[in-house]
Amino acid sequence: MTHHAIQRATPRPPKELALHKFTAQLLRLQAAPCVLWHHVPNGEARSAATGAKLKAMGVRAGVADFSITLPGGRSAYLELKRPGGRASTSQKQFRADAEAAGALYAIAETPEQVQSILTGWGALYRRAA
Repeated sequence: MTHHAIQRATPRPPKELALHKFTAQLLRLQAAPCVLWHHVPNGEARSAATGAKLKAMGVRAGVADFSITLPGGRSAYLELKRPGGRASTSQKQFRADAEAAGALYAIAETPEQVQSILTGWGALYRRAA
């Protein structure tokens, strides 16, 4: 009897995951002085009990993927999407609430968009030419 090894192709990471990693690395390497940032890990699968506990502790659905405090203290939120991805109802509500509070908010689908948004917000260190 012949046994053949079954090889499964390693699934490629979702494009959004790669964009999350790119954004974190860009901020690690090029965040301007006094920029404070963190990733909001709301998207992972959790048990119902864990979800209920987190909700009771104040975790909010729809919060953007990255929370950034810019020089001068202004808040900014960056949501990342796969190309063509759409914001959920809770994400749209969070955006409306953030903007009503005076925060900046943007959605990016590509590394180039991420870099452009963060540069425009003054979140990235600009190197001298």
